[in-house]
Amino acid sequence: VNSLVYQGVALYNGSETLTVNYSDGSLVAPVNLSATPVSQGFTVMPVNDAPTLALAPVVGASEDTPLSVGGLVTIGDVDAIPSEIATFTATVSAIGTLTVNALPGGVTQTGSGSSQVVVKGNLTDINNWLATVSALVYQGIANYNGSETLTVRYSDGSLIAPANRSAP
Repeated sequence: VNSLVYQGVALYNGSETLTVNYSDGSLVAPVNLSATPVSQGFTVMPVNDAPTLALAPVVGASEDTPLSVGGLVTIGDVDAIPSEIATFTATVSAIGTLTVNALPGGVTQTGSGSSQVVVKGNLTDINNWLATVSALVYQGIANYNGSETLTVRYSDGSLIAPANRSAP
């Protein structure tokens, strides 16, 4: 054997042991050159797994009526660190604005009342805020009717969720 490749179980990290048994293939002594198994311990180091982002379909809005988009976004991160500062970004075209409401302590925002808001905090606090129906509210310009796109992004501080998610 020139090489061995180890493939661990998805998302596993921790201690592991590789044990190798070998033989010359002979079953008759004294020719059999079987040896005592050799074991080697090693550590599978953790890596930063990319976060996930889900955006439920946004139902139609009525002209000149605010539309709450809170409760439509879910963020996941299997290896989130509670103290890690993450960034959630929501953007709409210049046709409307987004307003941030009722942020929990430890979460900050910029851009409320504009076409792009950026919210920073830990994952738990951001998800709890996003679960609130009135957390993020869209308001189109006066008398506008037509299509609009909401685009959301999430970064855990190192990696961005696999793709921007948009809802027409």
